[in-house]
This record gives sequence, C-alpha cells and structure tokens, in this order.
Amino acid sequence: MSIVTILVLPVLAASAYLPLMAYRHWTGAWRKAALAPLLILLLWIVLILSGRAVDPASHALWQLEMFGWAMGTMVYMVAAFTIKSILDKSRR
Repeated sequence: MSIVTILVLPVLAASAYLPLMAYRHWTGAWRKAALAPLLILLLWIVLILSGRAVDPASHALWQLEMFGWAMGTMVYMVAAFTIKSILDKSRR
C-alpha cells in the first residue's frame, strides 16, 4: 500500500462520515441533500472499478480522485450546514 493511499483513506472516511451523520440527524429534503455526496462516491467507485477491469492502467491515480471527492464533499457539506442553519434561524 502506497503512502498516498495511507494518507487518503482516513480523509475519505472522515468525508464520508459527515454526510452520514447529517443524514441521520436531518429530515425531509435536507436528508436527501445529505445523501448526494455518498451517491456520487458510489457511482465514482463503480466507474473506477469498471475502468480498471477493462484497462488495469486506467485510474492509476484513483487515490487522488478520491481525495478530490473528499475535498468536494467537505465544501458541499459546509455549504449545506451553513444554508440549513441560516434557514432554520430565519424560521424561528
């Protein structure tokens, strides 16, 4: 296992944890919004695995692809948390 993989896997796990916890605590449309990054991750993993099955040289930098997903998920979840917080405060 490469050093990049060792560094990326904990970041990936932490990024997947955020939408899972949001899904657990949110209701309605917010709950569905929390699932979006996880669905993207699932599709991306399927794409990587199917690409590697066809050509083992494809997605050679899959660790960096997953890191990109993790960073995108962090930005998405911070935006979702912020928007939800603003809307919840305005409804009170």
